[in-house]
Amino acid sequence: MGYKSILVLFNLFLIFQMIHALTHGNTGLKIKEDTLTAFVLGQMLFLPDNLIWKIFREACFDKSLPEYVGKLEAFEFWAYWNMEGSNSYVEPDVFIRFEKIDIIVEAKRYDTNQQNPNQWKREFIGYRNEYSEEERKVIMFAIGGIHKEETETITIPKDKGNSESISAEVFKFKWQNILNEIIRIKEKLEVSEGLFENASALVRTTNSVIKAFEMHGYFTGQWLDSLPNQYLISSDNNITNWKIKYVLYEQMLISLPSYYKISNHYSSINQWNPHE
Repeated sequence: MGYKSILVLFNLFLIFQMIHALTHGNTGLKIKEDTLTAFVLGQMLFLPDNLIWKIFREACFDKSLPEYVGKLEAFEFWAYWNMEGSNSYVEPDVFIRFEKIDIIVEAKRYDTNQQNPNQWKREFIGYRNEYSEEERKVIMFAIGGIHKEETETITIPKDKGNSESISAEVFKFKWQNILNEIIRIKEKLEVSEGLFENASALVRTTNSVIKAFEMHGYFTGQWLDSLPNQYLISSDNNITNWKIKYVLYEQMLISLPSYYKISNHYSSINQWNPHE
């Protein structure tokens, strides 16, 4: 095993240890944007290449991402890119290189109203200063902090002092959508445990990613409008006249708070008795 492989495994071990410590309140590390990025993407990028890309494709608001991008070749957190040969630098949250595409990731702590197009442009310029000679396809992922769901395009000068320009698309994500996709994949993997060799290991990894989301305040259960047909929702959004078929669902409903999101509306749940 080479030096870089050992370093990657050591960093992953540190992430697992930090998650455990935070879960049990044994560290002074603050929950913030960088911990969300490191704990979620840092573990997610150790999933198989096809699963990583599936999560991104399904979680993205724009469904036009390419179906296949090849192998994951490299990734780097908080790369240090020079701005136009000056003493100014930019640090994208993550730089991901697949076989067929480069991705600059700018992540924010919360899901709305934090991204800044000027920051995207600065990071694109920094990328060009580092990798312009390679002439690879590059896109950006804005994860969290979005103002609107539609993909945007940013344009910068191709070279300093040159009138030509170059553009990159900025695809939008919400952290919650990434979480929802990881939960769906985990549930499918749980059904497959014992059927193929790595299923249990992948379940453990996805569970750890879900735990990281939970630590940062994200809802990791099921919305009521995603539950099976055992639940009847009347026109006024109250749950009435239903019986629980599975004990698991009964326990989950009892533990839910007073208000639930149902088809983008909030309504209290009343007139129910799980033991009726």
